[in-house]
Amino acid sequence: MDGIKLYKLTNPQKNILFTEQYYKLTPINNVVGRIKFQEQIDVNLLKKTLEIIIEQNDALRTRIVKMDGEYYQYFPDNVDNPIEVVNINKINEEEKIVKELSKKYIQLIDNNLMRFYILRYENGTADVLSVSHHIVADAWTVSMYAKEIIRIYQCLKENKEVETINYSYTEYIDEECKYINSNKFEIDKNYWEEEYKEDPKTQFFDICNSVKGKREYFVVDKNKTSKIKEFCKNNNISEQCLFMATFSIYLCKISSNYNIAIGMPVLNRKNFKAKSTMGMFVETMPLHVYINNNLKCKEFLKYINEKQFAFLKHHRYPYELLQKDIKNKFNTNQKCYSVAFSYQNAKIKNSEEMKCITSWEFNGYCPDDLQMHISDMQNTGTLNVYYDYKENGIEKEEIKNIHKRLLYIIEQIIMNNNMCIKDIEIITKEEQKQILIDFNNTEKKYDNDLLIHERINKIIQEYPNEIAVIDEKNKITYKELGNKANALANELINQNINIGDVIAILFENKNINTIISILATLKVGASFILLYNGLPDERIKFILKDSRAKIIITEKALYDKFDEITNIDINDISLENNMLVEVKNKADAVAYLIYTSGTTGKPKGTQQTHINLSNFINSFYNILDNNITNNDRFLSITN
Repeated sequence: MDGIKLYKLTNPQKNILFTEQYYKLTPINNVVGRIKFQEQIDVNLLKKTLEIIIEQNDALRTRIVKMDGEYYQYFPDNVDNPIEVVNINKINEEEKIVKELSKKYIQLIDNNLMRFYILRYENGTADVLSVSHHIVADAWTVSMYAKEIIRIYQCLKENKEVETINYSYTEYIDEECKYINSNKFEIDKNYWEEEYKEDPKTQFFDICNSVKGKREYFVVDKNKTSKIKEFCKNNNISEQCLFMATFSIYLCKISSNYNIAIGMPVLNRKNFKAKSTMGMFVETMPLHVYINNNLKCKEFLKYINEKQFAFLKHHRYPYELLQKDIKNKFNTNQKCYSVAFSYQNAKIKNSEEMKCITSWEFNGYCPDDLQMHISDMQNTGTLNVYYDYKENGIEKEEIKNIHKRLLYIIEQIIMNNNMCIKDIEIITKEEQKQILIDFNNTEKKYDNDLLIHERINKIIQEYPNEIAVIDEKNKITYKELGNKANALANELINQNINIGDVIAILFENKNINTIISILATLKVGASFILLYNGLPDERIKFILKDSRAKIIITEKALYDKFDEITNIDINDISLENNMLVEVKNKADAVAYLIYTSGTTGKPKGTQQTHINLSNFINSFYNILDNNITNNDRFLSITN
């Protein structure tokens, strides 16, 4: 590196480097812009335009090197940075190509960190796609590309001299070095120490380690945008202030936390020269917000306005140092923020001679749980709202709801800025209707003419050889279930069991015999009680007496344990008499009884009718959208 001047990375660049090292070999730091021209384009002139832009802006020629464990940058005068022309031959093919190029990983060390692609169409139009590593370009730089491309291309097209605008990124590097050793640095440090006397809430969504992301895009129409602009003008606040206040209120309400932090990118270009310089200036710092629920909206807007003003005054303090300070103070490894909000002020005006559409393309990755970006780059009078989010952390439908809720909060603030924050609703009218009316509209018509055991009889006829029940040791088909239940039902009839009688069922463990016993009981018109073998004997005796059970169906191990009533050992039942039992019962007749455990006193019994049981079974059909088939299996885990 002899003869080449090396520069340290700036603080904004160090933040990008940290992300690069943490999420290795991903395009997470790709910054992608696109200009879609709406007229015939001379591709050679366009290539020349891009070459001039690279030549005039040293940041676009940045090279990163690593020496002795430290990262440095330098700016060669000439670089081999070929501009690739991609021919688009098929309809809609460009979207696939744009996605592929946007997600193409850019190697950081000693490599071209700025790529221009020209997408050439058969009709003679063209797009310019810029893919930059974030360490050399921010969103402001992307908007500068667009303006410069239009300006220089027109000069070349009209054979005019191209004005040289040559501001160097090295000037900002020098300023950064001076800042670190200045009194202003100490003032800013004290400000952030005051801001972080308490550790704010930073996590609002489920933690997701994957950074693969998605983007949802919405347009706030001209009518709503006009109302927002008018409100902000009348209340002497910026649109950014209104949206930041709205976002803060929303996060506060969904987390029930009144001390929060939101990442806020700062342009970090304090004068005309800096605003005319390409490179990485933007730094995202956490805006620390306290929400007082009793504040009126207009008071909270004033608070956010003042908060942002102080924030901008002291934002140059390095994020890297702030993160270390917070880690040491609160003993935490948590990031200073997990959600971020940005309002892009950059505007690209079409010239009368050259019409184009600009867009900000997504690289497919998101380092934060949620990023909300608002812009009107084309100066159309509408607001474009982008939500970038981790695909495994938040659902697409939830993003749609978040957008609707934020606009609803703004609508309430505009209508009455004297409203207290505590009175602001975050659930939209549409959601309220869904929750209060649609979700509660559960009325369904089912065929309850057949009782449950009669419905099972139909299934036995339709699927005799299908498996009906499986327990720990055995399994049984529907035909076998029907035969055994009929045999037991005939024995119950022989024991003078009539409609309305109560039968107790007790086995050591839940098994196939439990199901057989329930079905047999219902077949004869009786009602059943399932007894849990783990209950104390005295409690079981009380239930048997209180329910007036006539018979207990059990097994050898428990036979005659409760000899005050007739015991039937299910394993002694002969299958010879398995004729179908068809005792007709009523839907409002009692099907079974359930008792409380009795741990706080005597067990209390409740009767459940056949219609109750039918409704319970029907609810499964409703939940599963009536898609239950003979291939499905149900796991019974209740006692």
